[in-house]
Amino acid sequence: MQGENLRSILQLPKTTPYWGMLIELGMWTMKARVDERRLGWLKELLESGEDRVAKQVVMEQKKLEMEGSWYSEVRKGALEYGIYVEMVDRMSKKKWKHMVKMKIEKK
Repeated sequence: MQGENLRSILQLPKTTPYWGMLIELGMWTMKARVDERRLGWLKELLESGEDRVAKQVVMEQKKLEMEGSWYSEVRKGALEYGIYVEMVDRMSKKKWKHMVKMKIEKK
């Protein structure tokens, strides 16, 4: 869908390669954007108060190592970029965000 929209906006032929457009335009895939947002939200959740229900759910998923849970999916996605979510507690929000961005751009 992203490729179709780009081709339409830029008035490019339908045969223009998707990856070529992204690289040429310096754009991320939609998956990369979603992964960045998820990792940012994980940081926000883990820094929030203990009474926050969403944090409690994520901490339980982490503790029980629940396969297919939101946390495990975020963790799996992060590993694709060489990001270890266990490091999230050791970094400031600014450093975490910068590191995530750099790792995603690198891939």
